[in-house]
Formats: sequence, C-alpha cells, structure tokens
Amino acid sequence: MLQNYLENTELSGYHPSIDNYVASASLTTHKSNAEKWLIRRLKNDNVKLRQLMLTLDLTIDTSVEETDEIERLRVAVTLNSVPAQTTTYTLYGRNDEVDDWESVTTVAFTTAQSGTRTATFNKPYIYYKLTVSPSVTPDEAYLIETTFDLVFTYVTLAYIARSLKKSAGDVWTELYDGFIQDAVDAYSTLVFPQDLDNDGTYDSDSDEINNTKSTQLFL
Repeated sequence: MLQNYLENTELSGYHPSIDNYVASASLTTHKSNAEKWLIRRLKNDNVKLRQLMLTLDLTIDTSVEETDEIERLRVAVTLNSVPAQTTTYTLYGRNDEVDDWESVTTVAFTTAQSGTRTATFNKPYIYYKLTVSPSVTPDEAYLIETTFDLVFTYVTLAYIARSLKKSAGDVWTELYDGFIQDAVDAYSTLVFPQDLDNDGTYDSDSDEINNTKSTQLFL
C-alpha cells in the first residue's frame, strides 16, 4: 500500500526556516498532499498501486521470526488506543538463524500517543522479531520499504514552502522551486519492486526504473 510514512523529524535539516516550521506545525495535510501527488504520477505512468509497498507483518512473539528478502528499512506500529503507560516496541534482527539477535530500533508510545508511529534504520537484516515492554499487543506491526521516501520528502517540503510563500521571488518561492526539481530528479530515477502477479509477494524480477513521461512536474 502506497503511503507517506515520514515522521516530522525526517523533514528537518533541509533549511533553517523549514526546521522552525516543522517543529511547530502539524504536517498532516502536507504529507497527505504529497501522497496524493505521487499516486497521481504513478497512475499516469500506468503503475498499479496495489502492486507496491507490500508490508511484512510482525507479531509480538519471541519464538516467531519473519524473513525479509527485499531489505525493508522502516518498522511501523499501530495502536488505536492510548496506552496506560509508555510502551516501547523493539525490533531485533539477525542474518543467520544461529546468530545472536541485535537490537535494530525502537518505536515508543507515551500515554498521550496513539495511531501509527514508525522508525527507520540503515542496517538491513534477513530475520526479524518484535518485542514489547510492557505487554501491549499492537493493532498492527510490520516492516515497510523506504523506496519512495525521498520523493515523499521533497514533495512534502515543496507543499510546505508553497504554503508559506508571500510574494513572488521570496525565499519560499526559491525553496519551492528547488524542492520541486529535487522531487523530479528523485521520481525519474525510482527503482521499485512490484507484485506483478498479485499473489501478495514481490516478483523476483520486477524491479524497474520508472521513467516519467514529463520532465516538468508541479503540485
């Protein structure tokens, strides 16, 4: 399922003014608009959305490990209700069934948080398991690929810049133009696996470069 999983903190570091805005504003609308933008672009290029971003489900069971063959680099956990106390989910990984488990990353919910929270990591493993403390079974937990994150990042930043523009040629106009070009460059070089036969798993030979039909992409 194609979805913009970016956390607000992942949009920091691109410009000081953007950092200030990200720290103080709700970015839900901007991230949603970026998701819709990418959906339109992919559909225009005849890519089937149902064949993208397949998840690898995780269960809270120390005896169960899941095998990831495509190196997904984001873990997502969903709690539909606020927990009674801070709850931390820890992802572990290893590359051989006899290796010791290594802590990969954590996703935490405070007593004021619910919904879906995610965390990215840089070192992929073959096998994964998920633990929790204290014992709160999530409504969903899964690994998801980060293939489209760079496009989501630049388009979300472009929507932020466009919303802050006050006059032609101001700093936000320049930032908007730059982020749009970055999004075009990222989109034109996308490589992504697909479930071409719709059997719920990626096809081993499905990676393809998705060349855009237009060199000019706008919000």
